[in-house]
Amino acid sequence: MNTTTALPSTPDTVPASAADSNAAPKPPVPAVYQSMLIVSLLGALYRRYEESDLTHEILDLMLPNPLPYYLIRALALGMGGDARRSEEALEPLLACAPDDEMAKVVVAVAKVCSGEASWMRDMESVLASTSDPSAREFAANVVGMLMQIKT
Repeated sequence: MNTTTALPSTPDTVPASAADSNAAPKPPVPAVYQSMLIVSLLGALYRRYEESDLTHEILDLMLPNPLPYYLIRALALGMGGDARRSEEALEPLLACAPDDEMAKVVVAVAKVCSGEASWMRDMESVLASTSDPSAREFAANVVGMLMQIKT
């Protein structure tokens, strides 16, 4: 009996035929990548940094597009209460794309999760200056949700 569960579908695991009936389906993410993602993200969340950092270094070299993983790992680090490490995790991304507004929102959310007061300033900055509709919507939703919780 197979007791393993698959990670949710990502654009790389959804058959291309769902979006384009003429294209061949893309292969699913290999199970070893999924296992390494789990180790890295749970290690980040539960502050098991040695395991998390080791698998992160390997995944960084192996994943064809590590951007979504960088963002999710930064959120996991913030949820674990370490906004500083979350910001450090996004430094390579921000070094290549300093105007990546989604990364800035992720850092602000990490600060919320770890109890840092500067999150609102960061979120307001993104809302005031971004031209990225996804980042604006994410930031507005987070601020709206937090304001509802506060009241």
